[in-house]
Amino acid sequence: MAQIGRETSPGTEPTFGNVPNDSIVIPTYDTYPYGYSRKTYLVSTTCDGDVRWHKSIGGAGRTYAKGLKVDADGGVYMAGNVFQSGTGVPLHYDQDSIKSTISEKNIYLIKYDTLGNFRWLREPQTSVTDPELATSGEIYVEPDGTIHWMVVLAPNANLENSAIMAQDNYFPPTGTQVGDVGVIRYDKNGNFLGYTRLDMDMFGYTSHTIHNIGFTYAPLSQHYYITVNTFGGDGHKTIIDGQEVTGLYYLATFDRDTGNVSWRHEHN
Repeated sequence: MAQIGRETSPGTEPTFGNVPNDSIVIPTYDTYPYGYSRKTYLVSTTCDGDVRWHKSIGGAGRTYAKGLKVDADGGVYMAGNVFQSGTGVPLHYDQDSIKSTISEKNIYLIKYDTLGNFRWLREPQTSVTDPELATSGEIYVEPDGTIHWMVVLAPNANLENSAIMAQDNYFPPTGTQVGDVGVIRYDKNGNFLGYTRLDMDMFGYTSHTIHNIGFTYAPLSQHYYITVNTFGGDGHKTIIDGQEVTGLYYLATFDRDTGNVSWRHEHN
């Protein structure tokens, strides 16, 4: 998985990697009218480094991949963010799904099989009125293909046809409103299984914040684990179970079904 940045300029066809006797062409699609363009590229190789298949995701804007996992049956799952605005080429999930307009939902979860065949795409936002209504975090995939997808949602964000409605909570440390930190679950066929709002409020739900959030799931104890490097800045303030986190780093665990915090540790 690669994040391709400014080098994807119009009229160029850069290649990725150093594969003997092979060259992977990265589609450029278009540039972003309000800043740099960024694409996501997924490559499958043999153990010897020979390319098996590859996929590119991009359009007139920026795409990010936040999570990449596989299941026991060869399913390949990738989750991430899309930010598009203005005019240009609509979002392309390679040639598997091409959007018709420039303004599209801005989080995605996509599945391929072990041969690179497209299986399904999920964009759970019901509608988009703000380019940052939702942000993708990491994913955890169980061997049977059950997916746990961490997301950060803006206040009142609406996902899965209103099955998920983010809260609109006042956040005292910054005097602003915040939405949810939660986990969406799907089965291996992309069917929506449920959502758990975690007992935490966090200021900042843009992509730069997500970079500092670690996420995993423990199937035996049925708990989610969140770890965050706050950098001591207001952009990463957190309240867990009604108490503000003051440490530079913290680890917290939450019940899968209730979202209640079981314990947390802070470190300076």
